[in-house]
Amino acid sequence: MYNLVNKLDIPQKTTDEKHYRSAITKLNSLIREVKAQNGKKITADQAEHLVSAAKKVIFLIQRKLDTAVAS
Repeated sequence: MYNLVNKLDIPQKTTDEKHYRSAITKLNSLIREVKAQNGKKITADQAEHLVSAAKKVIFLIQRKLDTAVAS
């Protein structure tokens, strides 16, 4: 679980550098990994929370990206 949570730090640093698409790619990778570990190394509840959080961050980054492109 620790390795999965650490991956959440990478997109934060990436968005600070305005590499939005890279952050979305990394978050999607995290989602796939969490789903693969669901019921194995992490509980279903933990997986649900991590996937939900990652999807929310993707939504916010996408909004920021859309705003930047529209400007």
